[in-house]
Amino acid sequence: MKRTAKILLLVSFLNLPLPSWAQTQPEWRMEQTHFLEGAHVVFFTPRAIKIVNKASGCQLVSKAPDWTVNIFRTDDKLLCQLTLAEFLAKHNYRVGKKHRSGLIDLHRSDSFGAVKANLYRRKDYDYWVSNIEGIPFEVVDIIAAHYRVAVMNGVVLKAVSNSTESVKRDFTALSFMDEKSVPNTLDTKNVKKVTYNAADFAVPTGLRRVSDLKQLRTSTANRDEAESIFQQLGVGENIGKPKH
Repeated sequence: MKRTAKILLLVSFLNLPLPSWAQTQPEWRMEQTHFLEGAHVVFFTPRAIKIVNKASGCQLVSKAPDWTVNIFRTDDKLLCQLTLAEFLAKHNYRVGKKHRSGLIDLHRSDSFGAVKANLYRRKDYDYWVSNIEGIPFEVVDIIAAHYRVAVMNGVVLKAVSNSTESVKRDFTALSFMDEKSVPNTLDTKNVKKVTYNAADFAVPTGLRRVSDLKQLRTSTANRDEAESIFQQLGVGENIGKPKH
């Protein structure tokens, strides 16, 4: 593993073509929907991952060997860079043998496109998890932490709450939710193998570094539009000021 990492670092530093084993590595593409965050497209290989939030426009790229997490927006040209440990900590995602062993196998499997997923239960949630060959825990953990689900032992494809109360507890904004309504926290429309493309995992250049992830959650244009609406309603910053 150390020898492989050194080879990739040297290749990157000298701008050399990737070795054949890196060019032919398997790449997977998932289409997922989170009930609060909206539609996502996720690309991953044994050595890289990219998550695109189609609703907000925010993107995440992380690659071996150090798995630095790059979260960025191309519209506002902003970038927040975190170590993997920092990213997981910000999402309250604690890894370890104790946490991975907390899933109860319900001895059922279902198909999601080209892969099968086993059904597990942890407290108030059921999870469909796929152990895709060659995919490391770094990729597994980034996906699970991004969606704020429990620590996984494979790629999480679906998460369903067993009770309305657990969803209210974990997502306090939904305290108004109908007692009979228990949403799929996460669902996967399709998983398929695609031709490896290094460009899928490229981080754009010329981005301005920021330290606060909140700056990347929505675009400047959307924030300006929302502020304009609030001001028109008389609840914005200009409330009480004469109109010119």
